[in-house]
Amino acid sequence: MSDKIDFKKFPLIRNRKESREYAKILRKHGKSEAEIKGIIELTKQITNIRNMEGLPKLKDFLLEGDKVKLNAEKIRRRPDWDEMQTAYKEFVEENAGAVFTVEYAERYEDKPNMVALKEDTSEQKWLFWDGDLLVYDENDGLYKELYMVQDA
Repeated sequence: MSDKIDFKKFPLIRNRKESREYAKILRKHGKSEAEIKGIIELTKQITNIRNMEGLPKLKDFLLEGDKVKLNAEKIRRRPDWDEMQTAYKEFVEENAGAVFTVEYAERYEDKPNMVALKEDTSEQKWLFWDGDLLVYDENDGLYKELYMVQDA
């Protein structure tokens, strides 16, 4: 049996209607409202990741030594921001605008989209999804989102 989760088997939740329909199904299966909320939020995040597959990226993946900044505004807009650990939220707030160096945590070396920050001296040594970082673009000297989402 594989330890990996096949995210393509999760339903897509793109709007409130789909969210309500999925919640009905979960209620029929005896899930509590707290469980439903958690499942819905996770499924929304998986939907976002799946929607980014195939999008043009500034680069295919971050390399150790790449310079990045936290995309603090994007992180704060997450629907689960209020439930995140206080220490994590403090780290994000205190380091908004700081420049970090990418390094990989050994336990996540098989997931190149999860990176640690070399200058993070916190006890937890936080991990960040590469989509929550602004990446230094050597071509113009600016920090940009890794996933090049185009406005319609």
